[in-house]
Amino acid sequence: MMKKNIESLISEMILYTSDTGKSLNLLKNADKKMGRREKIFHLIRDLLNFTDPFMIKILKLNPEKLDLKSNEDIDYHVYISNIKELFNNCPPLNSIYNLKRDTITFNNLLSSTEIEEIKNYVGDNRERKVINFYTPKHPRG
Repeated sequence: MMKKNIESLISEMILYTSDTGKSLNLLKNADKKMGRREKIFHLIRDLLNFTDPFMIKILKLNPEKLDLKSNEDIDYHVYISNIKELFNNCPPLNSIYNLKRDTITFNNLLSSTEIEEIKNYVGDNRERKVINFYTPKHPRG
């Protein structure tokens, strides 16, 4: 059974990225200090993608760690600075994730069963907006 505080945070993250306009509780401080559309929305989305079994498969993400330097289209120094600011402004994120330099993993205090419960919860409860993407039948090479 997933811990209530973790379920509450994951639920709020899902609602935050779904544009339902629900009131914030755990993400309120980060949203207020950082600005919803300027920084926090994409950071929350990236954390959810790392936690979502469907998106892990589609985006070919490493299910064990999220490398913050992996996206060549962004300034990773700014991105890492923003993610650190998010974790500072929303301490409950540390109950799920572990931010170390340029990598995010799951908190070491979580068991593999708890991590699977979190991933399954995200997979079962998150609406995804996937727009016309192409997946080749055979890998290019």
